[in-house]
Amino acid sequence: YGRILDVPVRVVADQAELYSTLKEWSDKQLVLIDTAGMSQRDVRLSKQFNLLLGSDLRIKTYLVLSATTHIAGLDEAIRAFKAALPDACILTKLDEAASLGAVVSEVIKHRLAIAYLGDGQRVPEDLHTARAKNIVSHAVSLMQQGSDIFEEESRMLRAGGVQANAHV
Repeated sequence: YGRILDVPVRVVADQAELYSTLKEWSDKQLVLIDTAGMSQRDVRLSKQFNLLLGSDLRIKTYLVLSATTHIAGLDEAIRAFKAALPDACILTKLDEAASLGAVVSEVIKHRLAIAYLGDGQRVPEDLHTARAKNIVSHAVSLMQQGSDIFEEESRMLRAGGVQANAHV
């Protein structure tokens, strides 16, 4: 993403390198620190958190969650990354999700604010500030699309002589 956005990128290995880089970039309005896509099961994760949290730096932490992840995976990720004390989350892949129920439920359950929404492949054009009305509208739209698909499948089954035993 650094290349796409035409911004400098630096890889740091320890707290001293992090401090040095942040001091060097102290005139910058925004510095993003990424845990390089580490899984919630990665044993090195707590070391990364300690590196970030063990500083006197003003760091805002955002947890990136995919709207396409199943509820158990979302719960596991949120629990694992809770040690990083996230200020909020960023929901991605809204354009690929069949439903927002799981991700919205888990965010509410864990009392995690939603800061940004990602709904496409273009960076930064497809990253938007989260607004409750937009999330609800998108969730309702997906629900209606799912209902339409269910109704169509039900009609096709009936036409073939099969009676569906499920209702929306």
